Amino acid sequence: MRLFKTTRPCDTSDNLLRSLAEGSPKACMEAYRLLSDRIYPTALRICGNTQDAEDAMQEAFLRLFKVCADGQCEFTSCIETLVAWLRRTAANCAIDILRRRMLFSTSEPTDTDLKSEEPEDEPDDPEADIEAVRQALKLLPASSRTILSLHLFEGYDYEECAEILGIPQSTVRVQYLRAKRRLIKELTHNGQAH
Repeated sequence: MRLFKTTRPCDTSDNLLRSLAEGSPKACMEAYRLLSDRIYPTALRICGNTQDAEDAMQEAFLRLFKVCADGQCEFTSCIETLVAWLRRTAANCAIDILRRRMLFSTSEPTDTDLKSEEPEDEPDDPEADIEAVRQALKLLPASSRTILSLHLFEGYDYEECAEILGIPQSTVRVQYLRAKRRLIKELTHNGQAH
């Protein structure tokens, strides 16, 4: 799927990136119009509700607007670099929303917790459609949903997740394993996993 539909595919994205680097407010609005659909799912997976996801996405774009207005835009070479930056920023904004609600445990897990959370014989990949996974994710606590979103969907490793969330890496690992187990349980309970 091509992001920009023109006779010459690079023209629009090149012009947009150049205008962003120049701090053009019109370019910022155009970036929002063109890219918000690509950024919103990241925030939604973490927040779990549309209102918070929209707030997180809008905050990410506001940060982009500020970077551009300050003349610090570094996205002049590739639209995918801009998208990656916006996704990470939206994820951080979503986490900030959850953090304000104090949903994350910062206690260090014990060795017993780590051993008890090792995966047992769990299915390789639950055979569920995307909507079933979305619905199962909504049933998980915010901290579990966030860990799964960052690690599985956004591709951050445990160390990066720990840095983003401001919690120990071992806590991220334990919460990830618990979240994965809960997700599989929800999918199995609803007849989606085999």
